Amino acid sequence: MAAPRRTTLADVAQEVGVSAKTVSRVLNGDGPTSRETREKVMAAVERLGFQPNLMARNTRTGGPDSTVGLIVPDMGNPFFGSVAGGIESAVRERGLTLLMGSCADDPARERALIDTFLARRVSALMVVPTVGADHAHLRTARTNGLPVVFLDRPGTGLAA
Repeated sequence: MAAPRRTTLADVAQEVGVSAKTVSRVLNGDGPTSRETREKVMAAVERLGFQPNLMARNTRTGGPDSTVGLIVPDMGNPFFGSVAGGIESAVRERGLTLLMGSCADDPARERALIDTFLARRVSALMVVPTVGADHAHLRTARTNGLPVVFLDRPGTGLAA
């Protein structure tokens, strides 16, 4: 049995009988659409359970995601839980979302998480550096404007 797929912008457009561009205009408040068309599109969005793909939108526009990446060595450690809770509150107040991962104090796993977060185009990266990890690979991201913050201890190979 095939897994159900998510509703797409094209599905909403087909349901309403308009183009995908019209649906995009309604959802983004960008461009002229009649009140009747907006109401039909929004009703179809609700009925079909459509959720915009923010990553696709950000990739298309060339902007960063509205997500802050946080990498900690151990999610079970109460100290890092408290740190993550404070960061989550702060980013949420700014309309951002926290994406968090645990590297289990493994430099290779930390690097893999960093690469994953960079591929998701996070708008900022916060890392509790793992002992033995080298962070020089983040220089290009920093040069390109990504805010990088090291927490609790300094990183290696990158001033942040």
